[in-house]
Amino acid sequence: MALSEIDTGPFKVTPSIYYHLEQGLARSPDKPAVIAMHQAPSHLGELLGGCPNGAGACLSWSYTQLHHAALRVAVGLMRIGIETGETVVTFMPNSVEYAIMLWASAMVRLTLACLDPGALSAARGPELESLLRRLNPAVIYVPSVGGAAVVDEALLDSGIQPPRVKICHDAKQVTGWLTFEQLATNGGEREVDTEEVLEAARHDEPSRVCIINFTSGTSSGIPKGCPRHVAAMSHVFENNPWDMKDVRGKPVRFVLSTTNFRVIAPQFTCAAWKAGGTVIMIPPSPSGGFNTTGTLDAIEKHGATTLLLIPVMLHLLLAEPSFTTRNLNSLGAVMVGADIIDRATFTKAHNAFNHCRVSCAHGMTESGGTVTWPFFDKPLDMIPYVRDIYPIGKLVPGVAARIWDHETKRTTTRGEPGELCFSAESVIKRYLDNVSPESFFLEDEKQWFRTGDFSVMDADDVIFIVGRIKDVVKRAGIPIVPAALESCIKAYTDEETCVVATPHPQLGQEPFAILKARSSKSEEEIKTHVVTMFGRDYSLAGVASLEDLSLQDFPLNSTAKILKFELQQRLEEFRKIRRIES
Repeated sequence: MALSEIDTGPFKVTPSIYYHLEQGLARSPDKPAVIAMHQAPSHLGELLGGCPNGAGACLSWSYTQLHHAALRVAVGLMRIGIETGETVVTFMPNSVEYAIMLWASAMVRLTLACLDPGALSAARGPELESLLRRLNPAVIYVPSVGGAAVVDEALLDSGIQPPRVKICHDAKQVTGWLTFEQLATNGGEREVDTEEVLEAARHDEPSRVCIINFTSGTSSGIPKGCPRHVAAMSHVFENNPWDMKDVRGKPVRFVLSTTNFRVIAPQFTCAAWKAGGTVIMIPPSPSGGFNTTGTLDAIEKHGATTLLLIPVMLHLLLAEPSFTTRNLNSLGAVMVGADIIDRATFTKAHNAFNHCRVSCAHGMTESGGTVTWPFFDKPLDMIPYVRDIYPIGKLVPGVAARIWDHETKRTTTRGEPGELCFSAESVIKRYLDNVSPESFFLEDEKQWFRTGDFSVMDADDVIFIVGRIKDVVKRAGIPIVPAALESCIKAYTDEETCVVATPHPQLGQEPFAILKARSSKSEEEIKTHVVTMFGRDYSLAGVASLEDLSLQDFPLNSTAKILKFELQQRLEEFRKIRRIES
């Protein structure tokens, strides 16, 4: 029987981020590159110089305007003495400032590390100091006076070498900080030839680290830094795995619905810009979560064509009271991803956006752009699935993949589960500070990355991620994938469900179901239903609700993924109390 391994062969890339951005500039010089719905049309108008700022309800910059503003910032940095290869750290919400820094960093060939603005809070002081020490930035950006004070205090307390350039929107009120306008106007005395800068940016060094993103830290609570090389990002843009292109003959208008400190932001932003499209930035939600009304406004008022939603965002958007009354005709492509997608979730998205091309979009911080969706022309009932889980797609050119069984030390056969491993230019070569070196290995003259995904490859080269290795429950040696049980229990009880492992003295582990709210179905009914659907090997140890665990909602990380290790801690406390009471 065929083994679970594929190699799509070599793929040549053009190693330059700016080269890809310039394609959009050449194609759509006067079309909007960025729309920031929550920023005024006059915001940062001084940066535009000879480029007139358009009127309107919100900020909308053309490619020419964004290029001009970013070039002025780039030149300002270089005149002060910032060199290629140095690091820029930002703590910013989605805004035109983010667009400027992303574009300018490509021009100067800097390493851009966009970090969570929440790290500027007092409670996260040690984390902030650790990040500054590890990244050693030459340039830092914060959006407010308060953020500037927090950074200055962290630098003073830790003895870290201060960045040579500190940028703040309100810098006129803070000593030692510059505004973007001051940087562009009153930079140092060093002479800078802009044509030389741009020509050098078109021919970048393939191995240069251009972006550092951090993982969500779902498994351990400690995010890992992921340095992405120029060649890695170029591999993603040239493969265009997310089908980022014109929609119904119009340039793509992508809604940036996720935070910019996640890898989705630079990858999708630059892919949209390469296509000559527009990146639409929605206002931050007053509650700090996903802004459903802002997303619908982006579609209805600004003609958004392309939308990426993780499952929790999809459910929130469809639950928004005004969803059914909105005009969503401009929307042509909806991607659901960044998590395991079960059949119920994909069907829900397909039915809600039945006038769109709906797909699953795989992507992890370490290995974005390795697969693409091959099922656009297939009806819903013809798309394959495994245990109610939809596939992530097929490999793009320039990628090798295999499914590995670590217990037997072999590549699995088709249909047999194991850990998904990738070897590709688009995959990181190591983590920042070389943490977790066991995630990388050399074999067959290739460097491989262990994704931690429990996966299956079918006879048609389609790859399915059915769970995370760390979440798999080993009951009497039988691997149980929580995602399949979660989908089954949710369909039966109509309650969001999370399945975690709980220890057992003889069986090793057992699956335990935690429901968001108490169901009309009893614990015994739910346990019986699972046995009926999956067999006795999948028997649940028990069922509880969040209320039983003294929780109001599932604990989530910044990307709205459930922190299962926190649930497990709460569950063991709950079970200990229940044993004592019984």
